[in-house]
Amino acid sequence: MGIKLKPSKEIISRLQIEEYGPLHKYMAERAMVRMNAKYVPEKNGVLHDTSRVDTSDCSIHYEQQYAGYQYYGQRKDGTHKIVKHTKPGTGPYWDKLMMSAEGNDLRKDLEKALKSGRF
Repeated sequence: MGIKLKPSKEIISRLQIEEYGPLHKYMAERAMVRMNAKYVPEKNGVLHDTSRVDTSDCSIHYEQQYAGYQYYGQRKDGTHKIVKHTKPGTGPYWDKLMMSAEGNDLRKDLEKALKSGRF
């Protein structure tokens, strides 16, 4: 008895799990929402209000010119380190903060989306 499978590219495409596909975009959006909710430093919300997911490569962008300073916690030249953020629990490398605290929950979001038949 033989089993004939479709080509892997066709299977991946049908399941919408290809790189930069709908599922990838969904996960980038969920990650951005989680980062903005608790981990992105804010004083008045402008930094995360101007965040967006680039649909061409599923990268997350923060559009304010000071975003890099906030993300790295210092200027590019290593000076002017941020000692205290205005919102407790936030800080540099907020993507890593979110993943260490909520990575399992993000994974569960993915599982729910797959089970719901949305993808």
